[in-house]
Amino acid sequence: MPSVPVYSTVIEEPERVLTEPGGAGSDPGMLMSTARQDGNEWVINGTKWLITGADNAGWAIIMAKMQGGPMDGHATLFMADLPNPRIKIERTLDTIDSSFTGGHAVMSFDELRLPADAVLGEIGKGFRYAQVRLAPARLTHCERWLGTGKQLQYAPDVVVSHAHVLDLVRFNRQHFNYGRGAFDLHCSRAQRGEGSVKIEPLRFYAGLIAYPLRESRSWRAACLTLLHLWSQVAYLSGYFFERVRQGWAIDATRPAPRSGDSSGTPTRTDSGSVRRIA
Repeated sequence: MPSVPVYSTVIEEPERVLTEPGGAGSDPGMLMSTARQDGNEWVINGTKWLITGADNAGWAIIMAKMQGGPMDGHATLFMADLPNPRIKIERTLDTIDSSFTGGHAVMSFDELRLPADAVLGEIGKGFRYAQVRLAPARLTHCERWLGTGKQLQYAPDVVVSHAHVLDLVRFNRQHFNYGRGAFDLHCSRAQRGEGSVKIEPLRFYAGLIAYPLRESRSWRAACLTLLHLWSQVAYLSGYFFERVRQGWAIDATRPAPRSGDSSGTPTRTDSGSVRRIA
């Protein structure tokens, strides 16, 4: 990954443009912004939000999902100078903090064209590069807060509610990706020898799905029950889709291969999943 200069003045600070409405933040698999190649240029479309420091930033690092080509569906990082007429700051969000220069903005990209050399690092390795920054992200947020002289307080009685408006297609895609992520988690646990996959008894899932109807006999409760059922079907579909795609049969009880024997050894791919190699 090439070195990236970071300038000292606020106007030249870079902004990392990753989080999106609808889930791509806590769940990177929901990434919807796309990048396609058009001749010697990359064309990027999408919407991002909670982009800290967007106002007056000198340039941005944008994560987008490849569209077409051998790395189709893989995330890639792109560098773009700001301001740019194709990068629009829609608005600055209202948040409880005031310690971040430039606020937290909603940004959109409409047919943003970048040169071929705008790729940061290698194509398709955006998640790997971003994780270097994201892994300690919460800690750095706390450090900034403390650096401004504020105190951190634990408030167990505070409840924060948030919701995304999802149509049925996005709802299905979100839970499908949850299932794919669960498969990767089980692969990682099996690789570490932490036991076989734990499956809850059937009554657990029946209780989960029927919970709204136990609380209320209404049309709204009936609709929620159907959505719960639909979410579990989408979740299982994603789980087994990923299982078939990766060709991995989880078997945590399988003895580890002897030293020097690479047959059947699991190996980690660029995306963080585990794949069996012969």
